[in-house]
Amino acid sequence: MPRIYIRKFRNTRNGKSFLPYTNYSSENLQKAIRDVKSKTLTLGEASSKYQIPKTTLSRKCRNLNCSQEKAGRPTLFSPEEEKAFIKHIVNLADWGFPFDLIDLRIFAQRYLNKLGKTIYGLPENLPGSEWARNFLRRHKDLLSNRMASNISTDRAKVSASTIDSFFEYFAPTIDGVTPDRIINYDETNLTDDPGNKKYIYKRGVKYPERVTNTSKTAVSLMFAATAEGQLLPVYVVYKTEHLWDTWLEGGPPDAIYNRSKSGWFDSVCFENWFEKVIVPYAKKKPGRKIVIGDNLSSHFSENVLKKCEKLNISFVCLPPKSTHLLQPLDVALYGPLKHYWRTILTGWKKVEGRKHKTLVKDVFPKLLAKLMNKLMETNTGGKNVTAGFNKCGLYPINPERPKSRLPHSHYLLPEEIETAATSVVIEHLKEMRGLSASDEPRRRKKRCNVPAGRGITARDIEQTKPKKPNKMTDNEFVNSEVKVSSSDSSEIIDISTFNILEPGPSKSIIQTKSTQKNKMYEKESNNITPRKVKVL
Repeated sequence: MPRIYIRKFRNTRNGKSFLPYTNYSSENLQKAIRDVKSKTLTLGEASSKYQIPKTTLSRKCRNLNCSQEKAGRPTLFSPEEEKAFIKHIVNLADWGFPFDLIDLRIFAQRYLNKLGKTIYGLPENLPGSEWARNFLRRHKDLLSNRMASNISTDRAKVSASTIDSFFEYFAPTIDGVTPDRIINYDETNLTDDPGNKKYIYKRGVKYPERVTNTSKTAVSLMFAATAEGQLLPVYVVYKTEHLWDTWLEGGPPDAIYNRSKSGWFDSVCFENWFEKVIVPYAKKKPGRKIVIGDNLSSHFSENVLKKCEKLNISFVCLPPKSTHLLQPLDVALYGPLKHYWRTILTGWKKVEGRKHKTLVKDVFPKLLAKLMNKLMETNTGGKNVTAGFNKCGLYPINPERPKSRLPHSHYLLPEEIETAATSVVIEHLKEMRGLSASDEPRRRKKRCNVPAGRGITARDIEQTKPKKPNKMTDNEFVNSEVKVSSSDSSEIIDISTFNILEPGPSKSIIQTKSTQKNKMYEKESNNITPRKVKVL
């Protein structure tokens, strides 16, 4: 069946004449049925008057094949089975293993194989791509095909118990503190990449392109905001060893600039940010203050902790790998911030940026000023930061908000469908997590002594491997593993750990086969049961 079915009109025999299939309206059909049932018109007269085929009108009047469901070929699976598929697909997506169209088709194939069904017209029981698209179209109110963001396995390991333990200590710490004294900080970067965007091209063009210069340049920034929605001065760190005056002009009036060799925040930059941003703000606020951030070791120094004690500031560290759940700036602010930045960067590249190969530091303060003005105009900074604190459950305190974004395991399915479908899901999860693969021990690697500039293949390594002779030489005996056993104990001696090749002022620990044997039998003279030596 084609993707979009177009109804074909053709003539059909109606008694002795031919009536064409017409796109009759439902109103005319209801009028014709009413006239026939009231015996106002005969079946043939109503068919001619309303231009409806006689056989169609006859079926409608007798209520044959007139179910409420849409007419057409029945679906491959029953509605109950498709509902079961939807529940499993949603649960898999919640756990971080979403399906694409190919996965959906393979899932249906495995389900059919589990039931032992063979569908005529499906090669190897694999439904086609049209079936997958129609499946999503039938259930568009429950499923949608969307772009997904990647999340590391470490972040995926954050559990509800981790969040509960965090709030167990966080709730007493924040008790009695007003939202204007709760500060969240986080660092991010602005890159020289305007991103991808849709443009208008001629239909059928294979390689749509846009001429614009991009690079891997990035500038680090530290943002801080209160639970009340107030943004503190932004702190900029350039990747350079020296600062120039033109890199500081035209930016936001309260912005602070610094530099580091790596371009990221080190302990020196963080301490300076704390003195320039947090300390002046904390001095204006009486009482206890809370500063929430990640637990990087570079963010804490002796000077910072002493100033925190002096100003009554308490540092609250978020659990590791949990900023996507508990970091308000990361959850609510950085999304629109990066969107506005790409728009501003694209506008600059269309005009003056055309002559620059990269984002020059002389222009960055001006673009940053436009970005901060955009946040103020749209009130994105205030509304989004407040919403971020609320969504993370930090203010007001609500541990259920971040826990609601964690996957939940529940399957409410019919008994006859759940067994086969659940087994398919379990197999899929095992493959995705690597549990079904056999864990083979890693072979010990050996260094290949290859001269510089010369290539080598696996066959060359096989050919250069020495063949073991029947009798072991002195060096082979020394480099082998020796098992020493006795009547009451056994031990393994790995002789390959001794260095016998490097020259030194003294002789090697083990030199010859006879010397090694003498050491093993050195206790025999003390009337101890002699040990048997077996070379493996």
